[in-house]
Amino acid sequence: MAANVESLGALERRVSMRVPVEEIERQVDERLKKLARDVRMPDSARQGAAQAGGADLRPQVRSEVLGDAVQKAFTEVVKEANLRVAGYPRIEKKAAADDKALEFSATFEVYPEVKLGDLSAASIERPKSRSTMRRSTGRSRSCASSARASCRRAVRRATAIA
Repeated sequence: MAANVESLGALERRVSMRVPVEEIERQVDERLKKLARDVRMPDSARQGAAQAGGADLRPQVRSEVLGDAVQKAFTEVVKEANLRVAGYPRIEKKAAADDKALEFSATFEVYPEVKLGDLSAASIERPKSRSTMRRSTGRSRSCASSARASCRRAVRRATAIA
């Protein structure tokens, strides 16, 4: 599928898609046949008694198939054009030039391209900080010295027991 990508702004793009009508109708017929086997209609006595035509289900099934086909076509166009889509597309039906295909356009935003400069001359300064912990006595100690003191107390207790 040829990707026709239009740039509408800094981050907004529009792609055009064509979905063949014969493929849509073929998939609608397949789904209706499957539904006719599996669905129990209220006025039928047994499962599978629904007519394959399913005149009352046809618009709903056609809508589902069309939605799936447009989503598939959009995904293919985006992959082909190597776009990074941010958010959901706004899909609009266009006036078709012929009866063999349905035309749609999808308007969406893309993530901005970030290009890093040369970082070889940059220097990084690491800030130094010291954590302190207040004891119940009000004195402050560093975490490391507090851990050492706890370790010493545990060793004293262990040796006192032995």
